[in-house]
Amino acid sequence: MTTTKSIKKPEAKPKAKPESKPRPEVAKIDSSAYPLEDSIGFLVSITNRKLMRVLDQQIARHGITSGTFFYLRVLWQENGISQGDLARRVNCSAPTANAALRKLQTAKLVVLNSDPEDGRRVTVSLTRKGRELEQKILPIMAERNKLLSRGMSKKQIDELRRTLTLLQANAEF
Repeated sequence: MTTTKSIKKPEAKPKAKPESKPRPEVAKIDSSAYPLEDSIGFLVSITNRKLMRVLDQQIARHGITSGTFFYLRVLWQENGISQGDLARRVNCSAPTANAALRKLQTAKLVVLNSDPEDGRRVTVSLTRKGRELEQKILPIMAERNKLLSRGMSKKQIDELRRTLTLLQANAEF
């Protein structure tokens, strides 16, 4: 007769919770004292959604989406930059950039090449087809920007750009 020993599993130690920083006191505020329409984040978010819809309508006929457009936009100015630099310029994560670039590569708009000096680095370059899209799409975007900014003076447009740039900087917590 064989006897089997039961092996006792060691008890799992509870994971230590990371120390959390004390949160600053937040004043209680009634929603009527801070209406949604006063929220900069809300206003920017609504504006962004509307602008993305307009963008998608304008570029869909060229087989691209707002999710890939800004990569092309950067490459039209800085062709041949690294995938990492491109992700930083578009302000997205490496996996997000990789997915977008794979779509552009499938559409034959970009090529990805290993850097001969650093095999870990991948450079992104426009194909002829990707470069040709610039002259098809940029005039449409320039006209759309004129329509979006109608009723605004050049000074107001410049101030808007400065303000949005400041908001972006302030959003880096």
